[in-house]
Amino acid sequence: MSRISICYGFMLMFACLRAAAVSAQEPVPLLSQQPVEQTLVADKPTRFRVALKKGEFLRAFVIQNNADLGLELFAPDNKSLLKRNLSPASWEDSLAAEVPADGDYFLLISSAFPLRQSVKFTIRLETKSSVTNKEQAILDAEQMMQEATIALEPLRRGGGITRQQLDAASQAAYRKRLEALALYQLAGDRDWEAHVCYQLCAGMSSLGAPALAQREQAAHYGERALLIWREKQDRAREADTLLQIGLNWFRLNYLDGPESPKREAPFAEKSIPWIEQALVLHKAMNNKARIGDNLVRLGEAFSATAQPERRFALFEQALAVYQEAKFTSGQRLALTRLGNSYRYEKQYEKAVAYYEQVLAISEATNFPDFT
Repeated sequence: MSRISICYGFMLMFACLRAAAVSAQEPVPLLSQQPVEQTLVADKPTRFRVALKKGEFLRAFVIQNNADLGLELFAPDNKSLLKRNLSPASWEDSLAAEVPADGDYFLLISSAFPLRQSVKFTIRLETKSSVTNKEQAILDAEQMMQEATIALEPLRRGGGITRQQLDAASQAAYRKRLEALALYQLAGDRDWEAHVCYQLCAGMSSLGAPALAQREQAAHYGERALLIWREKQDRAREADTLLQIGLNWFRLNYLDGPESPKREAPFAEKSIPWIEQALVLHKAMNNKARIGDNLVRLGEAFSATAQPERRFALFEQALAVYQEAKFTSGQRLALTRLGNSYRYEKQYEKAVAYYEQVLAISEATNFPDFT
């Protein structure tokens, strides 16, 4: 049986378990402007009940913590009306809708992927008595964002996607996000204007060589998001955006794919100050996972400069941070980067020693794949 078939079989089993868990769960009442904190456990989605009237506008926000959560709205007869998964993991997600009839509606919060551990999230609800031009712009913007997510589905599934398919999916998502950005600006929604600018920055950094001009624009979208997060004094989003801008500049070195490090690649030096600023903020917030991520990205950036030897110390520092936080996925990442670095230097015994540690962690955590 192929690896892809096994993956699809596992996802189907996960969906069946989720459906069974949903039907058995008692929904939690949710009121407008009264945030609720909940814990999502493995394959047990959380349902919320909301009493609504025909013509009302509802918007639910979920603040995610290190998980990629999605929202789904069900009618009083349990028919699914809308699904939304618009943001990266650890960011706020949103679902907006115009209510078609009176009754008790249900919001389902679930993970886009099977969870290995429970995660906390916060949900809050906003309602308006009717849909004005502002609310309609938000509804239309969310539809554009959802279509961008759908366009990127081939990338999420993996399984031998070609460079042409990657570029086509990225371009389609890029166009939908630009439409969404204009609509959020029309609605005066500064938070989601920043969200979309961040995603334009992140998404365009994966486009191929024909989109070089767009990829150079990506940093400018990131800087636009940065201004909004600083205006709102949102340090976590500011730090994530700083890191993303740095990654965008770094990835301009690899228009044809991230092969072995390219010495003194032209955009690597430009990425480093952004990543260093992100590291300072993440250290101030004591976000161990993000500190480790920043150190790994700094190591990758230095590998493409005139000081490639600095990457070894940075990857070791990242490994120590991940070990202290007991973050096994991060440990695998840092160990893999160390193995790759020694392999590039033709120090094969050291490389093998690090790869063996990666395999040991993967087997212990039942996580067979590593990159």
